[in-house]
Amino acid sequence: MAAGSAARTTPAASPDGLGTIVDSGLSVRASQRTIGRALASSVARRGAVIAVQHGARVGTFDELNTASNRLANALSERGLGRGDRICVLSENRHEYAFIFYAAAKLGIAVSPPNWRLAAAELAPACRQARFAG
Repeated sequence: MAAGSAARTTPAASPDGLGTIVDSGLSVRASQRTIGRALASSVARRGAVIAVQHGARVGTFDELNTASNRLANALSERGLGRGDRICVLSENRHEYAFIFYAAAKLGIAVSPPNWRLAAAELAPACRQARFAG
């Protein structure tokens, strides 16, 4: 493969119609491919490589996975799980990666409204989310 080119993902036929994703020589059913598993795959292949960077702060895939697991456990302990929604109001930060991966691992949808909106504009988006805490 040429330098800088991405690995191709190709669907293969399957009797149940779900297909199979072939990625870097690994065969995974499309129904089993999740964001959490994608992160675990990245950790296994390049755990010490920088995954997130915001200014001078950097985090590796290992650190991203560890932090998102900790947060997923905390959200789960507060009763959040598959089908729930959370609203995160913050300026753009690298911690958003932790939040999105943690939520994805639990099946939680994240609503990140624009932090510059006025309270009246934020209210409808935040009402749709379930708050923990």
